Amino acid sequence: MENVFSSFIGELVITALRVLLIIIISAVAGALIAAVAGGGLGYLSERKKRLDAVAKTADSYVVNGKIADAEAVTIHEKDTVRYHHKFAVRYADENNTERRAYLGISTTTPLPYRVDDPIPLRIMPVPVLTPLADAFDPNRGADGKLPGLIAFRSWLGRPVDETGTVMPEEDYIQLMKDLEAAAENDRSRAFRWFILGSALTLLAILMLSSCGHSVIENVSNFAS
Repeated sequence: MENVFSSFIGELVITALRVLLIIIISAVAGALIAAVAGGGLGYLSERKKRLDAVAKTADSYVVNGKIADAEAVTIHEKDTVRYHHKFAVRYADENNTERRAYLGISTTTPLPYRVDDPIPLRIMPVPVLTPLADAFDPNRGADGKLPGLIAFRSWLGRPVDETGTVMPEEDYIQLMKDLEAAAENDRSRAFRWFILGSALTLLAILMLSSCGHSVIENVSNFAS
């Protein structure tokens, strides 16, 4: 009788441990799967943001601008030299209306643009940044010169003018290449994360199935 009781207690303890193992596996698997799914969704979210940025410029067009005025300030820092360029640019929009734009560009190498040099510009019909309050003030630079202080603005790391609608074409081309490459990388990373999540889910199901089968067998043995 004592041996039967001891065997019963032993089986009960084993069953309890298996149930506990199922709970632990479920918790760990759930946390891992949630983390992996979150990582995949995060990359998809970043990809959508990049594609939305590309779509923002879908109706943009190129014009040939001209440097009307230019200034540069050289800043010597600890390990590098930075150049703060200011440009007043004239161009004609798609309606052949004369426009002006002020571009502030910071670089680590001097830019080659001089007064009267041509410069291809990308014009965005919809501002990619909120225009500054005095961006359209006709009194600023009415003589075609720089008005003194201008804003140094950038969108996704590339220079844009104070209205948020004008970007050097060279920067626009590189930005689009960077955005499209990053979006493709995000897609690939999200796919790998979801494959990993699927593998973890399958592994968790197999482990839980195995443990659950053992628990059912023990319960059946108790009942009989």
